[in-house]
Amino acid sequence: MTDLLPHKDKVKIKRLMIKVLPVAAFVVILGLLAHWAKQSSPNQDDGKLKELQRLSSEMPVPSGLIETGTNVSSRGMDAGVYKYYLSRTGYEEVKKFYVEHLTGRGWALIREEDHESILIDTDGKGLEFQKGDMFITIEYAGSKTSMDGWSYAVSYVWRNG
Repeated sequence: MTDLLPHKDKVKIKRLMIKVLPVAAFVVILGLLAHWAKQSSPNQDDGKLKELQRLSSEMPVPSGLIETGTNVSSRGMDAGVYKYYLSRTGYEEVKKFYVEHLTGRGWALIREEDHESILIDTDGKGLEFQKGDMFITIEYAGSKTSMDGWSYAVSYVWRNG
């Protein structure tokens, strides 16, 4: 069938194959490496993700926070459950709630920060708690709701190493 093609078209096809095959092989190898890395990690079969999902479902939420969405991520080196809330509840009240609930359960407050920016008018804040290789981060979008439609984001994250 290729005998029907003119010689110059055969050369073009060969050149294209020489360019495409290494890229395709690289993508396949990268995919296999990512799969192998996850299967040899502590997050094998999404074990850490399942632990985070259980943790996030058991964690009480301050009154006045209305969940608007959830995202999950699971890889060999990290996993996360990300919950988003709308609320008029003030930051100090939410902070007090999480500090009491989390430190009472063995979590350590490792960071508190203001999210100030020269480019964006924001009064957002953040808290981060740690217990072993797990982290819980509470992000406050500030007095202005984030562009994504949330006032608070609570992230439950596992990091390998």
